[in-house]
Amino acid sequence: SYWLNGRTWVSDPDFALTGQSGASSRVGVLYRNSGGTLALDATSSAVIADVEDSALAWADYDSDGDPDLAATGSPFVGDVYRNARNLPPTPDVVVDFTVVVVGTLVALNGTASSDPDGDALSFAGTLAGPGGPTLINALTATPSFCAAAAGEYTATLVVSDGEAAAAAAATVTAITPSAALDALAADIRLLGAPAGPLSGGQANALTQKLRQAQWFIGRGEPSRAVHHLAVFAGQVASFQANGSLSAAEAAALTAPGAAVSGALRSPCTQAGRPTALVASEEGVLELRAPYPNPARGTVTVSFEVAEAGPVRLSVYDVLGRAVVVLVDGQMEAGPHAAMLATSALPAGTYVVRLTAAGGASQTQRLTVLE
Repeated sequence: SYWLNGRTWVSDPDFALTGQSGASSRVGVLYRNSGGTLALDATSSAVIADVEDSALAWADYDSDGDPDLAATGSPFVGDVYRNARNLPPTPDVVVDFTVVVVGTLVALNGTASSDPDGDALSFAGTLAGPGGPTLINALTATPSFCAAAAGEYTATLVVSDGEAAAAAAATVTAITPSAALDALAADIRLLGAPAGPLSGGQANALTQKLRQAQWFIGRGEPSRAVHHLAVFAGQVASFQANGSLSAAEAAALTAPGAAVSGALRSPCTQAGRPTALVASEEGVLELRAPYPNPARGTVTVSFEVAEAGPVRLSVYDVLGRAVVVLVDGQMEAGPHAAMLATSALPAGTYVVRLTAAGGASQTQRLTVLE
């Protein structure tokens, strides 16, 4: 026996067939209607019981909006087969930061997208923003783009399971390095207010370094701006060390400075590839002049390494003896700063030496006052 569903609420009726074929062979099959052409649905047919003397009925038994199939017959069959319709995927796209510095390569992450039916997913991304930006690896779950100009960027990730698709979007605002430092200076002013943890002098010292960095940015000298930002990070570290700033307060200041420094050192291009790094003399590392110099009290020694690896930063007296080791261990690529307390050193001339993997090294002279 068979039943052909022709109700108007089914857009393309399928064909279910049960019964007896020959003397002892029972049948239970389903043919799917695809544009008016019936084709055997082997997956669904494997579920339907092979019965004889049967009766079939289509109806929305589970009230989910699509027809299900009820089958009764011999031997001892009375089953309802739910129509497990395809459900659309659930898209999810996130970014690490919603505000970035111009020159930052922004990574999107859509790997948390899912499909309730467990279907394999495909991805297609689009991007809108100033200058007609390009979305890199747009057909993956992890595309990226270069925020090459100030303004708002909207990235949309369309997630498909082959039958249905859904989209999610993320918006990122890019600001200029100078604007980012203005915002950071405003935060420092709050910390230097009467009820804040910093004194007015400490806040002014930090702000001065930011203004110096901005000045060199305006002059088109990013490497010198990066130097002042490294000194700024060193000063923040010293204020944390002396208890003026908590670890959270210090991190809230150094993170924006590091973001600006990174964008200046290695700004992305519209195609997404980094431009040349700010060159150092060795191409591997750069040791900048200690500040202040000559010095009495605490000195900031800023340096930069092009690649992650072992780094040693030491201070030697005129006899070549290492009197202080400031850094000795693994360091990430980028700018760093170390603090040297000169109170324990006799007045005189010293050499600060930075050594990286492969034996590359640079030195700077330091004069300690009484």
